[in-house]
Amino acid sequence: MKKFVFLLVLVATFACGSGNFDPIGKLQSVRVLAAQASEPYAKPGDTVTVTLDAFDARTDTAGKQPMKIYWLPLVCKNPFSDLYYACFASLVAPSGDGGLPGGDAGTGGGFPAGLDITPFLTQGPKFTFTMPADVIATHPVVEGLPEQYGVVFLFAMACAGRVHTLPIDPTSGNGQTVPLGCFDDQGNQLGPNDYVFTFMRVYAYENATNANPQIDGVVFDGQPVDPNQGVVVDRCTSSDPLGTGCEHPFEVTVPDSSWELATGAPLAPDGTQLHEQIWADYYFTLDQTDSDVKLLFDARSGRVTDNANKYIPPNEPGQGRLFIVVHDNRGGAAWVDFPVFVK
Repeated sequence: MKKFVFLLVLVATFACGSGNFDPIGKLQSVRVLAAQASEPYAKPGDTVTVTLDAFDARTDTAGKQPMKIYWLPLVCKNPFSDLYYACFASLVAPSGDGGLPGGDAGTGGGFPAGLDITPFLTQGPKFTFTMPADVIATHPVVEGLPEQYGVVFLFAMACAGRVHTLPIDPTSGNGQTVPLGCFDDQGNQLGPNDYVFTFMRVYAYENATNANPQIDGVVFDGQPVDPNQGVVVDRCTSSDPLGTGCEHPFEVTVPDSSWELATGAPLAPDGTQLHEQIWADYYFTLDQTDSDVKLLFDARSGRVTDNANKYIPPNEPGQGRLFIVVHDNRGGAAWVDFPVFVK
């Protein structure tokens, strides 16, 4: 498991294929960067659309299929202890003789193991579902919360091939084993550079609300960025680029209105009204940024004024892409990306 990204929608990704010594933001494989729910806090019965932000950064694609996003036809409601892997029995039948998945977790069933399920899956970056009307009523009561909730899990795969089910061994003792794989047309299972399995956790409340953060724009080298046009920079000729003039400062602009009150409007011990925490994650395909993450709004003190990042171009010319994903700690997300031309 390479990275968790909070969205409530919470996204967890598996089998990201970047090397051990590369920055976490360096994209070199199929990657899932984030997801956004149209309602980060949904109400029972609401129609919710989840959008997945995925990117295929592979360079060795000769003879390989392009990446596609596949969604499993399952809304897993209130699994045991709110554990995503408690839903796996609804995805794939341990006995290998199930039918299509049902709506709730823990009911058994699921696809047979060893099946190419690609024709049964929804393709594309968006998936729409209805929050079950009884999702809060059927969730175990959690003492001490300002408001009770329900939760559903959605599952998707960014795969440069076809999706097959894998056997579940109920005696293995490892309930977290992902029961899906990415395969080529000849039935060969593909490696971690070619796919990412991900789940999204979406919460439901009767009263609590949350909006996705908004991105007003990006400023690069003091100038606003047109995401369609991108930016042009000179290559860096220094072997030690930090502090030698190779850095290009840039920052994402998020309005104050995105800094919402925390759920239940709690107070810090000193009486300070607590809000959301908002931060930005950075990803890139060409060379590096100075930081993989920057705090934009503190839960107590608000906007962080010194939150600019730095882009450091490579020594050779090329074309890449820079991605900025803004999160709040209650499940909201937004993103922007643009090309970077190094001359």
